[in-house]
Amino acid sequence: MANSDSHSVPNPAQNEDLPRTRTILVIDHDACGCANAYQHLLRSASEVSYHFLTDGYDGPILDRCQRQPVDGIILETHAPDWRGFEVLDWLQAQLGRCLPIIVIGDNDANLAKRALRAGAVDYLVRDQVTAGTLAHALEMALPSPRGTTSQECAGLRQQLQATEAALDNSRDELGRRSRIFEALLSTITDFVYLFNREGRFVFVNQPLLDLWGLTLDEAVNKNFFDLNYPNVLATKHQREIEHVFVSGETLKDESVYISPTGVSGIYEYIFTPLLGSDGSVLSVAGSTRDITHRKLAEAALRESEEKYRTLFKSIDQGYFLVDVVFNDSDQAVDVVCLETNSAAIEIVGADFTGRRLSDISPTYEPRWYEIFGKVVRTGRGERLEEYADINQKWYDFYLSKVGDGDSRRVAVIFQNITRRKRREANAAFLSDIAADFARLSAADEVMQTVGAKIGAYLNLSVCAFAEIDAIEQNAVIDYAWHRPEAHNVVNVYHLSEFVTDEFLQAARNQETIVVSNTQTDLRTVAEKYAALNIHAFVSVPFYKDGEWKFLLNIYDSYPRHWHSDEIRLIQELSNQIFPRLERVRVEAALQESEERFRLSTYAVDGMVYDWDLQTGEVYRSEGLYRLIDLHPEDVPANSDWWATRIHPEDLLDVEAKVASILNGSGDRYEFEYRVRHANGQWIDVWDRGYLLHSQQGKVVRVVGSTTDITNRKQAEQEREQLLARERTAREQAEAANRIKDEFLAVVSHELRSPLNPILGWSKLLRTRQLSEQKKEYALEVIERNAQIQAQLINDLLDVSRILRGKLSLNKTQVDLGLTIQSALETVQLALDAKSIQICTEIDPALRMVSGDADRLQQVVWNLLSNAVKFTPEGGQVSVRLEYLDSHAQITITDTGKGIHPNFLPHVFDRFRQEDATTTRQFGGLGLGLALVRYLVELHGGQVKADSRGEGHGATFTVKLPLLPPHLTAEREQQPAKPSVDLKGTQILVVDDDSTTREFISFFLELQGARVITAASAREAITVLTRFRPDIMLSDIGMPDMDGYMLMRQVRSLSPEQGGQVPAIALTAYAGEIDYRQAIAAGFQKHITKPVELDQLMEAIAEIAP
Repeated sequence: MANSDSHSVPNPAQNEDLPRTRTILVIDHDACGCANAYQHLLRSASEVSYHFLTDGYDGPILDRCQRQPVDGIILETHAPDWRGFEVLDWLQAQLGRCLPIIVIGDNDANLAKRALRAGAVDYLVRDQVTAGTLAHALEMALPSPRGTTSQECAGLRQQLQATEAALDNSRDELGRRSRIFEALLSTITDFVYLFNREGRFVFVNQPLLDLWGLTLDEAVNKNFFDLNYPNVLATKHQREIEHVFVSGETLKDESVYISPTGVSGIYEYIFTPLLGSDGSVLSVAGSTRDITHRKLAEAALRESEEKYRTLFKSIDQGYFLVDVVFNDSDQAVDVVCLETNSAAIEIVGADFTGRRLSDISPTYEPRWYEIFGKVVRTGRGERLEEYADINQKWYDFYLSKVGDGDSRRVAVIFQNITRRKRREANAAFLSDIAADFARLSAADEVMQTVGAKIGAYLNLSVCAFAEIDAIEQNAVIDYAWHRPEAHNVVNVYHLSEFVTDEFLQAARNQETIVVSNTQTDLRTVAEKYAALNIHAFVSVPFYKDGEWKFLLNIYDSYPRHWHSDEIRLIQELSNQIFPRLERVRVEAALQESEERFRLSTYAVDGMVYDWDLQTGEVYRSEGLYRLIDLHPEDVPANSDWWATRIHPEDLLDVEAKVASILNGSGDRYEFEYRVRHANGQWIDVWDRGYLLHSQQGKVVRVVGSTTDITNRKQAEQEREQLLARERTAREQAEAANRIKDEFLAVVSHELRSPLNPILGWSKLLRTRQLSEQKKEYALEVIERNAQIQAQLINDLLDVSRILRGKLSLNKTQVDLGLTIQSALETVQLALDAKSIQICTEIDPALRMVSGDADRLQQVVWNLLSNAVKFTPEGGQVSVRLEYLDSHAQITITDTGKGIHPNFLPHVFDRFRQEDATTTRQFGGLGLGLALVRYLVELHGGQVKADSRGEGHGATFTVKLPLLPPHLTAEREQQPAKPSVDLKGTQILVVDDDSTTREFISFFLELQGARVITAASAREAITVLTRFRPDIMLSDIGMPDMDGYMLMRQVRSLSPEQGGQVPAIALTAYAGEIDYRQAIAAGFQKHITKPVELDQLMEAIAEIAP
């Protein structure tokens, strides 16, 4: 909000002859009372009376300026709230230059530059504002007693427009005078120049252009910032120019300046206003004179170090005043920094005042001390150019003695000359590359040598030479130098996958594309370049005859700011490299072509010819003799003779093809025909060649070859026979692969089935409170199915026998009623999940079949699973067991999908599903029913399927032969096996798996045994030194030393040391070869995992001493 209070000196003068009170609007973020402070500061520091108003950032500033006269604005800015700069931009947009604005803010050079470029006339550091600095700034900003208020802006603009119109009318006269003026100034050694109202150069004489190293066109319309003057010096000069325009007064001052060409000095300059007829300032003329020698002479004469210090503190170059320390031998051994200026602190990044050089850099080169000592002793200045590794920049140092002959003080002035050094280095580098061009003659050598030098010189990751395929829009990189850690980018790249249309359009405009960061530049596809670890690059397109031919690329693995001299260098290199490459390639191609043609006449298995259509003459190589047994010199050198030797059936076709080739637009041809050999036989030949055209597009020469392909024609017939044999071999290989796939499918099918009741009952045991009876039942189901799965794992070794029809069965007497009940338990969860009703009808008579109980349960389970899978929710599955004379019959019926009559004969085939829809809906590999048929037939039975069609369900019937009744009775009377008593038995258990080790140990301890365990074979050897077991159980697969090695080492011991201890191998290695290896190593028994506890107890009983 605006503050209605104002602060001014009372009773301002009303007389127009006296300076009226100047009104200043102070804008701050909270409309604070800082105006009171400024009023107090200026009360006695200025003869001018000031009237202060205050307002906030969000106040009615524009309305305030329009309602009452305001001579100037003070804008307060505060970090980190940058709204002050937003207000500054807004004021410039609304008020333009009608009201001068002074910005007061933090001590930050970047903020000062930002304020001045935004239109502020001055920038004051808040902590350094004094009465004097504020008064001076206001006087500079408000040049006239009355000032220019916002109400007068319109009139000023009209005056400015009128002035500009008058200047336009005088343009021709001014041009004539300008030429005379330039001619006169060309004879003056001082620097003479002219500024326009914007503070930009409109004229510069030649001596100053030489100092800058620029042309007039490069300097005109530039200000001091554009010409890369140091920021402080550029800001000073631009303010002084503005002051002359505003005040109309001549200004004289001095400054120290080091030019881009490396010339440094102290200069005196005068800015003089050039007035128009109405007294207004039209432009500002300037002249500068080099007063370096005069200043140095004056400084040497002065004894006051204060003035010397003041001089160098005001320069933009770095400045040190040092005291040189000498030892007793009058040798300079150290340097103490007495004082420094702000520019030096900014350049080196630290204030070394009061510090010794030996402390700052203990490894400083002794030669620097010698140079300082020489300057002190001789009094002569020294100029040096040195490279600083710490920041990779070049500096120009000038050392001069300060004071009389006894003084040991030295002034050091230094500046950054990196740009000049780069220009010099670039020129030398280009000269070196030119020498390589003169020396190298092969394109690969040129790219390899030049690419490596460019990469090393510019510290690149990759330097790549790309050839552009304009039709396919590809960049083909045939060669690229790269550092060992960088990617080799040799490849073919589709341009649109890496860059946008904006990039391509710039390249088509022959513009150099500079990318500092591929991950943020909108012209590049970030992920593509990230994959190549390219984060910055410069691409220079090369055009020839208006066609984009090449692209020179330099890459960096990190984001990088590319210097302008680097960009100019790579542009110049592109202009030199690619023309040279093209010339080298043309020369090499020509030489290669000539050599190839010469050698081809010997290397080609046939005749090479060259037909000159203008003369009709045909050159034929000695290959003619190899082709048809005639020498070239013995036959006419024309095309008609050859036509007489072509087979009559082929002649018309050949002549038509030749005519078509000569009249067509192509440049290559090939065809086959027959010619007569000298022995009278016909041979097949292959004729191919190339057409050479004149500049008018007419065919003038035909160069080609004719080759005998008679043997090839015969080989083609033989190849067809070979292909037929290969197809047969491939079909056999595919059949072998199919058997392998069937093996893998069986593995998956067999292993997964028992997991369902195991996982289901396990989850119920963990998540539900079951009765003890149910818990016992659940554990029984889990144990039974785990045993089934364990048996299936053993059977995996016999799967290959299944596919070959050689699976052996573990036959016992099997009660099919129990088998059906076990299978029903396996699928019970699936039945419940689909709410399928199960109906069972089992004959209670006890009749047995001979077979493998697990395999028969697998048969019933597969049929039940098949029924459940194809029966919809709420359906019904029926199971019936009946005995028919000498056979048991199992019938499983469902109310499911049914079977199509066409598919019914194939229902038991391996990998067969009725159609793709069934496969997608119900899954499966088509193995279940195939296994059912195989297993049933292996048991001497039969299985069949029946269905009335789709939608009517299906019935599967299994018939198995029954055992005679007397065998069943005998089986019922078999006595149970006696139990094993392990009480007092000492057993050593060796296994690297802690779970297995603990389980076996726990089980054996329950049986009364005393158990000692070992986690490795080496630990077991140690245990045997203090423990004599009665029995040893050992795993086979263990790290460092396996069970075989352990057992061989145990058997090498004496009986007293336990060398004869009975041993059982417990292992997951279940093959026949594993069994033989275990027995050979010294084990008495070989039991596979998972271990059947009953089997383990039986084995222990058999080998127990």
